[in-house]
Amino acid sequence: MMKTTDFIWNAAGQKRIEKLTKYLWIDRQCCFCGEKRIGDKGNRDTVMYAKNDVFGDSFANWGLLKAPYSEWICGACAFCLTREIRLSSFVATESQLIKFKKGEIEYYIFNPPDPPFAMAITYSYKKHLAIRARISMSKENYHIRIEEKECWFAPAKLKPLYDVMLKLYAIPESEKGKAQPRTWFTKAEMLTGNYRLGRIMAYGRDNLYTDEAMLKPYRGQIAFELLVYALNLEL
Repeated sequence: MMKTTDFIWNAAGQKRIEKLTKYLWIDRQCCFCGEKRIGDKGNRDTVMYAKNDVFGDSFANWGLLKAPYSEWICGACAFCLTREIRLSSFVATESQLIKFKKGEIEYYIFNPPDPPFAMAITYSYKKHLAIRARISMSKENYHIRIEEKECWFAPAKLKPLYDVMLKLYAIPESEKGKAQPRTWFTKAEMLTGNYRLGRIMAYGRDNLYTDEAMLKPYRGQIAFELLVYALNLEL
């Protein structure tokens, strides 16, 4: 199977890194993926960049390098380490790289593209996710890279859970029209299961008891945390 870095780079059209001026078509081993590339001048698939030009002072994932003794890095791995890809959540397909914002997470996790594809979601906009993502071959149960964690996501199974979260995070009628409306419950309350008494009474104890029966089995799971993060305030 194609390496994920190659897959993502191909999705981006084998985009060259403009700021890196030192690149050659030479027979070298990539320090990151460990693959040996045979130089073919003009062929972007075989371009090699100087390792020291790619890794910044803040890079801390040295343990991931398959050939740390090499002074070169291939175009695919170099692209997947750029700031451009680090600052976005994304889904890569065979034909395109789609970068999306926080408010679009809900759409993409419940409507993944046809496989193969690779998906990664950032919370901090600081982590190198592309180099750790995986290629998924099913959209019924697929892999998502999330910061330092990863999970398998089954949209059909998790949609009912998310629908309950949407109810809990909805704005009550009494709050609508206010400059800073409150939701029935906060994201922190959903994550912990510790709800404020006043909000419980307003929402209804029996209603919350029913909804909590859906949330409780999933609480603490990575997919649960992702769904809470994906919630958008509907004004």
